[in-house]
Amino acid sequence: MHQSIKKYAAMNEVGIIFMVLLVIVLATINSQAANPTKQESSQSADILGFYLIPNGLIIELYADGNTVSGRISNIDHYGESKDVNNPDKEQRDQLLVGMRIVSGLKYSSKTNEWSGGQMYAPDKGMTVDLKILSVHSDYLIAEGSKYLFSKKLRWEKTAISEKE
Repeated sequence: MHQSIKKYAAMNEVGIIFMVLLVIVLATINSQAANPTKQESSQSADILGFYLIPNGLIIELYADGNTVSGRISNIDHYGESKDVNNPDKEQRDQLLVGMRIVSGLKYSSKTNEWSGGQMYAPDKGMTVDLKILSVHSDYLIAEGSKYLFSKKLRWEKTAISEKE
């Protein structure tokens, strides 16, 4: 009987040590999940800045609360200064510079993508769903989709005053 008590006590100590380690690991995971701001803010900093997009507009991606938005900052390579293709005829005299055309982008650490956004394309007068698939130091890959159609585009990081 004495031997089984010693065995039980030794197993109990191992169990206690295991439980303490498990609690420490779970507490660490929980604190990282509850406070993702460090990772999100570094991801946000990576995406922020000015981009030349394929239609010739330069847009600025900026922090907008807990999402990222974008506004037109330069139209030198675009050709139009007003939103002439807007489906709402009353909006067609609206100037493009300063117009917010990207909204709602949120970073997901699970997919490593920015999603949930929308983008207004003034050259087509339509709004599409927007995802940023990857962010690099000098460009990003964006995907716009509408219904069953989607298109991937490369946005080149640039400066607002860039002129060719």
